[in-house]
Amino acid sequence: MLLNDVPSGTRIHFGRMPYGHYSDDSPIDSEVWELEATVRDSEIAWLADGHLVATAVLAVEVIKRLVIYLEEYEAAFGRSV
Repeated sequence: MLLNDVPSGTRIHFGRMPYGHYSDDSPIDSEVWELEATVRDSEIAWLADGHLVATAVLAVEVIKRLVIYLEEYEAAFGRSV
């Protein structure tokens, strides 16, 4: 959803199932980051866990979390192709 051309109510879902679907048999825990966009110094920033985070910093944190998820996935299911 856009509010004054800024996305609001954004989620990043790290998991095998689409957000809102539940499965008790997954060996990998899913994680959802709830984000709220705002503008700071003419740049989009993200409110996450009570902290204001620049988009570039958020991108690095997403990459770090994706690497962790990949490692968990490969440990559970074997190396991906």
